[in-house]
Amino acid sequence: MPTTNRTPTLAEVIRVAFERRLMDVYVSMPGSIQSYDPVKQTATVLPLLRKLGPTTTGTDIVTPLPALQSVPVMFFGSGSWRITVPVSVGDQCLLVWADRGLDKWKGTQPASYDPTHTVDPASFNLHHIADSVAILGLVPPAAPRAATATDRMSIGSDGGAVAEFLPARINLGAGASQALVLGGQFQSHMTALNTALTNLSTALTSLSGAFTPFMMPPSAAAGQLAVAAAITAVSAAITATGSSGLAGDISSNSFTT
Repeated sequence: MPTTNRTPTLAEVIRVAFERRLMDVYVSMPGSIQSYDPVKQTATVLPLLRKLGPTTTGTDIVTPLPALQSVPVMFFGSGSWRITVPVSVGDQCLLVWADRGLDKWKGTQPASYDPTHTVDPASFNLHHIADSVAILGLVPPAAPRAATATDRMSIGSDGGAVAEFLPARINLGAGASQALVLGGQFQSHMTALNTALTNLSTALTSLSGAFTPFMMPPSAAAGQLAVAAAITAVSAAITATGSSGLAGDISSNSFTT
């Protein structure tokens, strides 16, 4: 059967040129942390999707993408406020590629950091493979995180300590039924209890002294004094506890599970 050579149309040539160019345009894809620098907060990240492209024979060729170096790792935050998490080898992330080259942005800052400082791109690169940022937290649906409640926000680790935030209370521990006690409220209740115990101790002591030996057997008077002494000791213990370690925990609202 004779082979017919056909000259492609201009539209076909343009389409093929665009398709080949788009093969080198990177937007976003999942990645895996290979190493992490906690000082610079950059990572070596391996893209988890291979590059697929055609060949002159009409078959597709699959090419692994190289590990990306010095990728800035993004944590949630603004200004001097932030939420950080440990970053470990094997953690997955979302790689996002910038419109322009990031080399100068990553390495050029004035002596005093200026968040409005602008730089000129070092090249004409557009969505180049070297210009990516890693956003932590992405996992594949086939390997989701441990199940969490849908009516609250939670912060913690799988199988470890968890803080749950509900509209009207904060729980320490996954599924905890008791709310977190605010330090000021707890201190107020302890002070009121201490005052009540002191008043009771004073009343019992006064009561025992108001009776003559003929009106109250010695054993009963001694019992009242013993109870008053015990109440005084409890009150002193509450005062001492409130002024030592527990007071620090209460004043700072610092609680551990």
